[in-house]
Amino acid sequence: PSLDEIKCVAGRFSSSSARAPSSRTAREKVDAAVKQIRASAFDIDAKVTVLTLMKMTRNVLVTPSFDEKKRTVRVNNQAFHAKVGRVRGGLDFLLAIGFAPTDGNQRFVLSPEREDKEALYEAMTRLNAEAGALEIPPQDRPTLPTKDEVTRASSATREVTKAVSSFDPYKTKIKRV
Repeated sequence: PSLDEIKCVAGRFSSSSARAPSSRTAREKVDAAVKQIRASAFDIDAKVTVLTLMKMTRNVLVTPSFDEKKRTVRVNNQAFHAKVGRVRGGLDFLLAIGFAPTDGNQRFVLSPEREDKEALYEAMTRLNAEAGALEIPPQDRPTLPTKDEVTRASSATREVTKAVSSFDPYKTKIKRV
């Protein structure tokens, strides 16, 4: 699909999924997206798409929520389009794990409010299973993050949120001795 088709698909999802709750669970949406990737792409393209989505999902899982770089995708990016955007099911996967279109469907963003670590971990597990089915060697796949890595990212988010919320620019920090 072209970039215009991707924008059309993104617009369809942004108008329906952002307003009305879906009866399908995140797991079902992820499963449907992965099946669509496999059904609509040759194995070599599906491998690239699955590996890229695994990297993106792992990065979201192991980085704190305030790091927007790992949670934002420009749909117009040529590398993204070549690896994920042009394959049917690629954008559906991102929507299923919580990304939402913004800026007139120019970017997909996973906001901290929409982030669900358990759903992301399940999606990563599903992608890992699909990578096995595509016969991608384990050493070529991103590793599943450990619970400790995910917990560390969550605690870093809490610490920064606490520090930012307690900051008062008008309060004096200097104490006389």
